[in-house]
Amino acid sequence: MIKNINELPPIKVIKLYNNKYFIIDGHNRYIAFSYIGHEKIKAEIIELEICSKDVRQDKYMKMVLRELFRKDFKNIQKNELVKIVNFLKEYILCRVKL
Repeated sequence: MIKNINELPPIKVIKLYNNKYFIIDGHNRYIAFSYIGHEKIKAEIIELEICSKDVRQDKYMKMVLRELFRKDFKNIQKNELVKIVNFLKEYILCRVKL
C-alpha cells in the first residue's frame, strides 16, 4: 500500500508538436491524480525526434500512433487534427528517406 503519493514513479510522456504530450505509461496514475484534484504530476518527458536513426524513436512513434488511434476523432477540433496529420506526414516522409 502506498502511503505517500510522492512514492509513485513518474508517468512517462512523449513531447510532440506545440508542447503537446502523449502519456505512454501511467494513465491510471494521471487519472487518479486528476480525480483527487492534483493539478501537477511528476513526469519523465521523452523528446520525439522525427528524423532520428535511433531505433527507440520508432518504438516511441508506435506508442504515439497506438494512442492516437484510440481517440475518437469526432471530438477533436479541426486545427488539432491538421496538426496531427502534418506531424504524421513529416514522420512518414522522413522514414522513407532513411
